[in-house]
Amino acid sequence: MKCWSWQKALWMLLGMCWISTSWGDCFSAQTSQDFIHQMHLAQQTTQQNILNQRQKILSLSQQTNWTQQEHAFLIKQLKDHHLPPTWPLNDQAFKQLLSHVDVVPAALLIAQAALESGYGRSRFAQQGCNPFGIWCYQPGCGLIPKNRPKHAIYEVKRFASLADAIKNYYAIFNQQPAFKSFRLQREQLRKNPQPHPSLILANTLSHYATVNNYPERVIAILKKPNVAQYDIFPPKD
Repeated sequence: MKCWSWQKALWMLLGMCWISTSWGDCFSAQTSQDFIHQMHLAQQTTQQNILNQRQKILSLSQQTNWTQQEHAFLIKQLKDHHLPPTWPLNDQAFKQLLSHVDVVPAALLIAQAALESGYGRSRFAQQGCNPFGIWCYQPGCGLIPKNRPKHAIYEVKRFASLADAIKNYYAIFNQQPAFKSFRLQREQLRKNPQPHPSLILANTLSHYATVNNYPERVIAILKKPNVAQYDIFPPKD
């Protein structure tokens, strides 16, 4: 009986250890450079998926007839990006949709993650796979900040994986009304590419955080050579 109790206690301890460390598996980075490299690799799949969706929309915009599957794809894209599912789609509707379905330069994503998480060292990054400081509002949806105001209800969202956090990050910029100016600026960069696009886009980020000088903080990280090397934007469509 004592042996069984000891074994049970050991298994419970091991289980508790697994639970307490599993969320930290999102970040294996040991240095700031490791974090930058990890974030650059992690965002590539989501970025390519967005580009593939964009190319498909561009291709469909050149057609006059769509299959049932293509029709369903376009309707879903409109709904996902909170656009009216009007039909048939005209040139203006396609233009509006394409302004929502586009990528974020890797350097900007990395710089914001580095600022928000202290290069992956924050509690929210380690325990919640959330290097972006993304909030949620359902009880138990995330981690409660230690300095949260008494009557506030927000939490810092907990993600099952870093990939899920990156998808949510993209959804913020591609879907939320607060970042319309970001999308308009990005659209202009599509038409007229400029060097260092992240430095330009960073100036539209005042709504991302509550601190007054948030864009300036992001820009300071963007200017670091190990982040600036990723400040590229895909060529014109």
